[in-house]
Amino acid sequence: MEGSLTLQDSKADSGLAGRSKTQLPRAPGLIYNAELFYERPAFSARLAWQYVGRQLLSLNDQLDTYLQPNRQLNFNTTYRFGKWSLSGQVQNILNKESFYKTIGKSTRYLGTQDGGGNGSYVETGRFFKLTGSFEW
Repeated sequence: MEGSLTLQDSKADSGLAGRSKTQLPRAPGLIYNAELFYERPAFSARLAWQYVGRQLLSLNDQLDTYLQPNRQLNFNTTYRFGKWSLSGQVQNILNKESFYKTIGKSTRYLGTQDGGGNGSYVETGRFFKLTGSFEW
């Protein structure tokens, strides 16, 4: 088992009238990872969890734009037999959104997509991958 934790408290002058200090853009206050793994010469498996906290994207006159927290659980495994190996991977097991942009800190109001469009909330779903390989 392994993991990591990042805590950051970033501040900068906003440059806007009436607002002095603000969080730095794209600097989440909390990031953590946790991983369970099992490894043997012929078999390995990993289950990994990642969390990236809310991030300020841009400052506005009234409500700022934020990227909401992102969570992802992934699994991969490899089985080796002789010079062959077979690997399987599942990303985003819990089917969480990939991108969630809002106006204000609340999750209630979707942000606007830069340049138009509706990409403020993106669900890519689960991703499955199966790979076979041979060593020469």
